[in-house]
Amino acid sequence: MGGRSQSGISGDKTESNLGAEQTWVVKTDSFGSKQWDKTLHTNNNAGDGLGFAIQTKDGCYVMANSTGAGIGGDKTQASQGLWDYWIIKFCDSTSSITPMVNLGTSDTIFCDKQSINFFDLSLNNPTSWQWYFPGALPDTSTLQNPIGIYYPSYGQFNISLKACNAAGCDSLFLPLFIAELQSPPAPVVTLNGSMMCSSPAYSYAWYETGNLTLLLSSNQCYQPTVTGNYFVIIADSNGCSTPSATTAITSMQNENNHTCIPVFDGTHLNLQGNCIIEHQSFLYIYDAQGKEVFASQLSSTGVDLPLTTNGIYFYRIVSRGGTSHGKFSFVK
Repeated sequence: MGGRSQSGISGDKTESNLGAEQTWVVKTDSFGSKQWDKTLHTNNNAGDGLGFAIQTKDGCYVMANSTGAGIGGDKTQASQGLWDYWIIKFCDSTSSITPMVNLGTSDTIFCDKQSINFFDLSLNNPTSWQWYFPGALPDTSTLQNPIGIYYPSYGQFNISLKACNAAGCDSLFLPLFIAELQSPPAPVVTLNGSMMCSSPAYSYAWYETGNLTLLLSSNQCYQPTVTGNYFVIIADSNGCSTPSATTAITSMQNENNHTCIPVFDGTHLNLQGNCIIEHQSFLYIYDAQGKEVFASQLSSTGVDLPLTTNGIYFYRIVSRGGTSHGKFSFVK
Protein backbone atom coordinates (compact mmCIF):
# COMPACT_ATOMS: atom_id res chain seq x y z
CA MET A 1 0.00 0.00 0.00
CA GLY A 2 1.39 3.40 -0.98
CA GLY A 3 0.44 6.89 0.21
CA ARG A 4 2.13 9.83 1.87
CA SER A 5 2.66 10.92 5.45
CA GLN A 6 3.89 13.91 7.46
CA SER A 7 4.47 11.75 10.57
CA GLY A 8 7.68 10.87 12.27
CA ILE A 9 8.38 7.48 13.77
CA SER A 10 5.14 6.28 15.39
CA GLY A 11 2.46 3.63 15.04
CA ASP A 12 3.34 1.46 12.03
CA LYS A 13 5.86 4.03 10.72
CA THR A 14 9.47 3.12 11.49
CA GLU A 15 11.34 5.90 9.59
CA SER A 16 11.23 9.68 10.00
CA ASN A 17 10.78 11.96 7.00
CA LEU A 18 13.68 13.87 5.47
CA GLY A 19 11.38 16.45 3.89
CA ALA A 20 7.93 17.69 4.84
CA GLU A 21 5.46 15.19 3.41
CA GLN A 22 6.91 12.05 1.88
CA THR A 23 5.84 8.81 0.24
CA TRP A 24 5.25 5.97 2.70
CA VAL A 25 4.81 2.32 1.60
CA VAL A 26 3.54 -0.51 3.86
CA LYS A 27 3.74 -4.26 3.07
CA THR A 28 1.36 -6.74 4.77
CA ASP A 29 0.73 -10.44 4.47
CA SER A 30 -2.55 -11.90 3.18
CA PHE A 31 -4.10 -11.51 6.66
CA GLY A 32 -3.32 -7.79 6.82
CA SER A 33 -0.47 -8.18 9.33
CA LYS A 34 2.35 -5.71 8.70
CA GLN A 35 5.64 -7.14 7.39
CA TRP A 36 7.63 -3.94 6.73
CA ASP A 37 7.32 -0.24 5.83
CA LYS A 38 9.50 2.14 3.81
CA THR A 39 9.64 5.94 3.67
CA LEU A 40 11.01 7.39 0.39
CA HIS A 41 13.35 10.17 1.47
CA THR A 42 13.77 13.43 -0.45
CA ASN A 43 14.78 16.91 0.65
CA ASN A 44 11.61 18.48 -0.74
CA ASN A 45 10.15 20.73 1.94
CA ALA A 46 7.09 21.35 -0.22
CA GLY A 47 6.08 17.71 0.04
CA ASP A 48 6.05 14.84 -2.45
CA GLY A 49 3.16 13.30 -4.37
CA LEU A 50 1.11 10.24 -3.48
CA GLY A 51 3.10 7.01 -3.66
CA PHE A 52 2.44 3.95 -5.77
CA ALA A 53 4.09 0.51 -5.30
CA ILE A 54 4.07 -2.79 -7.18
CA GLN A 55 5.95 -6.07 -6.70
CA THR A 56 8.19 -7.18 -9.56
CA LYS A 57 8.75 -10.71 -10.88
CA ASP A 58 12.14 -10.96 -9.13
CA GLY A 59 10.57 -10.39 -5.71
CA CYS A 60 11.61 -6.74 -5.44
CA TYR A 61 9.40 -3.61 -5.36
CA VAL A 62 9.11 -0.57 -7.64
CA MET A 63 7.81 2.61 -5.99
CA ALA A 64 6.86 5.80 -7.82
CA ASN A 65 5.64 9.31 -7.04
CA SER A 66 6.21 12.88 -8.14
CA THR A 67 8.52 15.40 -6.49
CA GLY A 68 10.26 18.72 -7.00
CA ALA A 69 13.26 17.65 -4.89
CA GLY A 70 16.87 17.79 -5.93
CA ILE A 71 19.54 15.22 -5.20
CA GLY A 72 19.34 14.02 -1.62
CA GLY A 73 18.03 11.17 0.51
CA ASP A 74 17.08 8.28 -1.77
CA LYS A 75 17.03 10.56 -4.86
CA THR A 76 20.15 10.47 -7.05
CA GLN A 77 19.00 12.69 -9.95
CA ALA A 78 17.87 16.31 -9.85
CA SER A 79 14.42 17.24 -11.14
CA GLN A 80 14.37 18.73 -14.65
CA GLY A 81 11.44 21.01 -13.89
CA LEU A 82 9.21 22.11 -11.05
CA TRP A 83 7.75 18.58 -10.54
CA ASP A 84 8.98 15.37 -12.14
CA TYR A 85 8.07 11.71 -11.87
CA TRP A 86 10.43 9.73 -9.69
CA ILE A 87 10.81 5.93 -9.70
CA ILE A 88 12.95 3.88 -7.34
CA LYS A 89 13.42 0.12 -6.90
CA PHE A 90 13.94 -1.66 -3.58
CA CYS A 91 14.53 -5.34 -2.84
CA ASP A 92 13.19 -6.92 0.33
CA SER A 93 16.28 -7.68 2.41
CA THR A 94 14.92 -11.12 3.32
CA SER A 95 14.84 -12.02 -0.39
CA SER A 96 18.65 -11.94 -0.39
CA ILE A 97 18.60 -15.16 1.64
CA THR A 98 18.07 -18.51 -0.07
CA PRO A 99 14.88 -20.27 1.08
CA MET A 100 15.02 -23.07 3.64
CA VAL A 101 12.44 -25.58 2.42
CA ASN A 102 9.99 -27.31 4.73
CA LEU A 103 6.50 -28.66 4.12
CA GLY A 104 3.44 -30.09 5.83
CA THR A 105 0.38 -32.13 4.83
CA SER A 106 -3.17 -32.61 6.04
CA ASP A 107 -2.37 -36.32 6.43
CA THR A 108 0.56 -38.68 5.88
CA ILE A 109 -1.04 -42.07 6.66
CA PHE A 110 -4.63 -42.64 5.61
CA CYS A 111 -7.02 -45.43 4.68
CA ASP A 112 -8.44 -45.95 1.20
CA LYS A 113 -8.28 -43.58 -1.74
CA GLN A 114 -8.66 -39.91 -0.77
CA SER A 115 -7.37 -36.41 -1.46
CA ILE A 116 -4.97 -34.58 0.84
CA ASN A 117 -3.59 -31.05 1.02
CA PHE A 118 0.02 -29.84 1.12
CA PHE A 119 1.42 -26.71 2.79
CA ASP A 120 4.62 -24.78 2.15
CA LEU A 121 6.39 -24.11 5.46
CA SER A 122 9.60 -22.76 3.93
CA LEU A 123 11.55 -19.89 5.50
CA ASN A 124 13.10 -16.79 3.89
CA ASN A 125 10.19 -15.83 1.61
CA PRO A 126 10.30 -18.05 -1.48
CA THR A 127 8.50 -16.63 -4.51
CA SER A 128 8.11 -19.79 -6.62
CA TRP A 129 7.41 -23.45 -5.86
CA GLN A 130 7.69 -26.77 -7.69
CA TRP A 131 6.02 -29.77 -6.09
CA TYR A 132 6.30 -33.41 -7.18
CA PHE A 133 3.75 -36.06 -6.11
CA PRO A 134 4.64 -39.33 -7.92
CA GLY A 135 1.67 -41.68 -7.90
CA ALA A 136 -0.90 -38.89 -7.36
CA LEU A 137 -3.28 -36.91 -9.53
CA PRO A 138 -2.04 -34.33 -10.36
CA ASP A 139 1.56 -35.41 -9.87
CA THR A 140 3.06 -31.85 -9.95
CA SER A 141 2.07 -28.35 -8.88
CA THR A 142 3.52 -24.83 -8.87
CA LEU A 143 1.09 -23.52 -6.23
CA GLN A 144 2.42 -22.56 -2.82
CA ASN A 145 -0.19 -24.71 -1.06
CA PRO A 146 -1.63 -27.40 -3.38
CA ILE A 147 -4.96 -28.90 -2.30
CA GLY A 148 -6.97 -31.92 -3.42
CA ILE A 149 -3.98 -34.14 -4.36
CA TYR A 150 -5.60 -37.53 -5.03
CA TYR A 151 -3.92 -40.92 -4.60
CA PRO A 152 -5.79 -43.50 -6.73
CA SER A 153 -3.89 -46.57 -5.52
CA TYR A 154 -2.51 -48.08 -2.32
CA GLY A 155 1.16 -47.90 -1.37
CA GLN A 156 3.89 -45.56 -0.13
CA PHE A 157 4.89 -42.47 -2.07
CA ASN A 158 7.72 -39.92 -2.23
CA ILE A 159 7.23 -36.16 -1.94
CA SER A 160 9.58 -33.37 -3.03
CA LEU A 161 9.44 -29.57 -3.06
CA LYS A 162 11.75 -27.00 -4.65
CA ALA A 163 11.30 -23.37 -3.53
CA CYS A 164 13.11 -20.35 -4.95
CA ASN A 165 13.48 -16.60 -4.54
CA ALA A 166 15.80 -13.99 -6.07
CA ALA A 167 18.72 -15.32 -4.01
CA GLY A 168 18.45 -18.95 -5.08
CA CYS A 169 16.62 -22.24 -4.50
CA ASP A 170 16.42 -25.03 -1.95
CA SER A 171 14.91 -28.52 -2.25
CA LEU A 172 13.49 -31.14 0.10
CA PHE A 173 12.95 -34.82 -0.79
CA LEU A 174 10.97 -37.07 1.57
CA PRO A 175 11.07 -40.75 0.56
CA LEU A 176 7.97 -42.86 1.29
CA PHE A 177 6.43 -39.88 3.13
CA ILE A 178 2.84 -40.72 2.15
CA ALA A 179 1.24 -44.08 2.96
CA GLU A 180 -2.21 -45.08 1.69
CA LEU A 181 -3.52 -48.20 3.42
CA GLN A 182 -6.33 -50.51 2.38
CA SER A 183 -9.25 -50.94 4.77
CA PRO A 184 -10.19 -54.49 5.84
CA PRO A 185 -13.03 -56.29 4.04
CA ALA A 186 -16.52 -55.89 5.44
CA PRO A 187 -17.09 -58.12 8.47
CA VAL A 188 -19.55 -61.02 8.42
CA VAL A 189 -22.09 -61.03 11.25
CA THR A 190 -23.52 -64.39 12.37
CA LEU A 191 -26.56 -64.91 14.58
CA ASN A 192 -27.00 -67.37 17.43
CA GLY A 193 -30.53 -66.74 18.55
CA SER A 194 -30.49 -62.96 18.88
CA MET A 195 -26.79 -62.77 19.73
CA MET A 196 -24.66 -61.26 16.97
CA CYS A 197 -20.99 -62.09 16.46
CA SER A 198 -18.56 -60.47 14.05
CA SER A 199 -15.87 -62.21 12.07
CA PRO A 200 -12.43 -61.70 13.72
CA ALA A 201 -10.85 -58.22 13.68
CA TYR A 202 -8.50 -56.05 15.73
CA SER A 203 -11.34 -54.01 17.32
CA TYR A 204 -15.13 -53.80 17.23
CA ALA A 205 -17.77 -51.10 17.70
CA TRP A 206 -21.48 -52.05 17.74
CA TYR A 207 -24.24 -49.52 16.95
CA GLU A 208 -27.97 -49.40 16.34
CA THR A 209 -29.07 -47.35 13.33
CA GLY A 210 -31.50 -45.31 15.42
CA ASN A 211 -28.66 -43.81 17.51
CA LEU A 212 -25.32 -43.71 15.72
CA THR A 213 -23.61 -41.79 18.54
CA LEU A 214 -24.15 -44.48 21.18
CA LEU A 215 -21.47 -47.18 21.28
CA LEU A 216 -23.23 -50.33 22.47
CA SER A 217 -20.27 -52.68 22.83
CA SER A 218 -16.63 -53.10 21.85
CA ASN A 219 -16.69 -56.91 22.10
CA GLN A 220 -16.65 -59.32 19.18
CA CYS A 221 -20.20 -60.46 20.07
CA TYR A 222 -23.16 -58.36 21.14
CA GLN A 223 -26.49 -59.41 22.61
CA PRO A 224 -29.10 -56.69 22.04
CA THR A 225 -31.69 -56.10 24.72
CA VAL A 226 -34.27 -54.50 22.42
CA THR A 227 -35.26 -55.07 18.81
CA GLY A 228 -33.65 -52.90 16.16
CA ASN A 229 -31.23 -52.74 13.25
CA TYR A 230 -27.63 -53.30 14.31
CA PHE A 231 -24.21 -53.20 12.67
CA VAL A 232 -20.58 -53.41 13.72
CA ILE A 233 -17.58 -51.36 12.58
CA ILE A 234 -14.35 -53.32 12.67
CA ALA A 235 -10.83 -51.90 12.50
CA ASP A 236 -7.39 -53.33 11.83
CA SER A 237 -4.18 -52.54 13.73
CA ASN A 238 -3.57 -49.50 11.48
CA GLY A 239 -6.91 -47.95 12.43
CA CYS A 240 -8.52 -48.58 9.04
CA SER A 241 -12.18 -49.44 9.54
CA THR A 242 -15.11 -50.99 7.64
CA PRO A 243 -18.78 -51.36 8.64
CA SER A 244 -20.81 -54.52 8.33
CA ALA A 245 -24.18 -54.86 6.71
CA THR A 246 -27.16 -54.11 8.97
CA THR A 247 -28.67 -57.00 10.91
CA ALA A 248 -32.35 -56.73 11.88
CA ILE A 249 -33.25 -58.13 15.31
CA THR A 250 -37.03 -58.55 15.47
CA SER A 251 -37.31 -60.55 18.71
CA MET A 252 -35.26 -61.50 21.76
CA GLN A 253 -34.58 -65.23 21.55
CA ASN A 254 -32.94 -67.46 24.15
CA GLU A 255 -30.62 -70.02 22.67
CA ASN A 256 -32.35 -72.86 24.60
CA ASN A 257 -34.56 -73.45 27.61
CA HIS A 258 -31.73 -72.90 30.05
CA THR A 259 -32.87 -70.67 32.93
CA CYS A 260 -30.51 -68.84 35.22
CA ILE A 261 -32.16 -66.27 37.52
CA PRO A 262 -30.06 -63.48 39.07
CA VAL A 263 -30.88 -62.35 42.61
CA PHE A 264 -29.58 -58.90 43.62
CA ASP A 265 -29.01 -57.72 47.18
CA GLY A 266 -28.07 -54.15 46.24
CA THR A 267 -24.41 -54.61 45.38
CA HIS A 268 -23.97 -58.35 44.86
CA LEU A 269 -25.50 -60.78 42.37
CA ASN A 270 -26.26 -64.42 43.24
CA LEU A 271 -27.61 -67.00 40.81
CA GLN A 272 -30.61 -69.28 41.25
CA GLY A 273 -32.40 -71.72 38.95
CA ASN A 274 -30.97 -74.06 36.34
CA CYS A 275 -27.45 -72.55 36.36
CA ILE A 276 -24.35 -74.45 35.36
CA ILE A 277 -21.47 -72.28 36.56
CA GLU A 278 -18.04 -73.14 35.26
CA HIS A 279 -14.91 -71.32 34.13
CA GLN A 280 -16.58 -70.11 30.93
CA SER A 281 -19.68 -68.51 32.49
CA PHE A 282 -20.11 -64.78 31.93
CA LEU A 283 -22.47 -61.99 32.99
CA TYR A 284 -23.23 -58.95 30.82
CA ILE A 285 -25.21 -55.92 32.11
CA TYR A 286 -26.78 -53.29 29.80
CA ASP A 287 -28.44 -49.97 30.62
CA ALA A 288 -31.92 -48.96 29.44
CA GLN A 289 -30.51 -47.75 26.12
CA GLY A 290 -28.85 -51.10 25.43
CA LYS A 291 -25.28 -49.96 26.15
CA GLU A 292 -23.06 -52.53 27.84
CA VAL A 293 -22.03 -51.17 31.26
CA PHE A 294 -20.55 -54.25 32.90
CA ALA A 295 -19.09 -57.61 31.92
CA SER A 296 -17.51 -60.22 34.17
CA GLN A 297 -16.77 -63.89 34.43
CA LEU A 298 -19.06 -65.62 36.92
CA SER A 299 -18.39 -68.05 39.74
CA SER A 300 -20.69 -69.98 42.03
CA THR A 301 -20.44 -67.18 44.59
CA GLY A 302 -21.83 -64.65 42.14
CA VAL A 303 -20.24 -61.27 41.43
CA ASP A 304 -20.17 -57.74 42.86
CA LEU A 305 -21.92 -55.15 40.68
CA PRO A 306 -20.32 -51.68 40.46
CA LEU A 307 -23.60 -49.98 39.50
CA THR A 308 -24.02 -46.38 40.68
CA THR A 309 -27.05 -45.06 38.76
CA ASN A 310 -30.62 -45.97 39.65
CA GLY A 311 -32.74 -47.37 36.84
CA ILE A 312 -33.77 -50.36 34.75
CA TYR A 313 -31.00 -52.69 33.56
CA PHE A 314 -30.90 -55.78 31.34
CA TYR A 315 -28.75 -58.82 31.97
CA ARG A 316 -27.43 -61.68 29.85
CA ILE A 317 -25.90 -64.75 31.46
CA VAL A 318 -23.91 -67.12 29.28
CA SER A 319 -22.87 -70.48 30.71
CA ARG A 320 -22.33 -74.02 29.54
CA GLY A 321 -26.03 -74.73 29.70
CA GLY A 322 -27.02 -71.82 27.45
CA THR A 323 -27.97 -68.17 27.71
CA SER A 324 -30.58 -66.34 29.81
CA HIS A 325 -31.91 -62.79 29.46
CA GLY A 326 -33.98 -60.53 31.66
CA LYS A 327 -34.20 -57.17 33.33
CA PHE A 328 -34.04 -55.80 36.87
CA SER A 329 -34.31 -52.54 38.77
CA PHE A 330 -31.36 -51.07 40.60
CA VAL A 331 -31.84 -48.65 43.52
CA LYS A 332 -28.95 -47.44 45.64
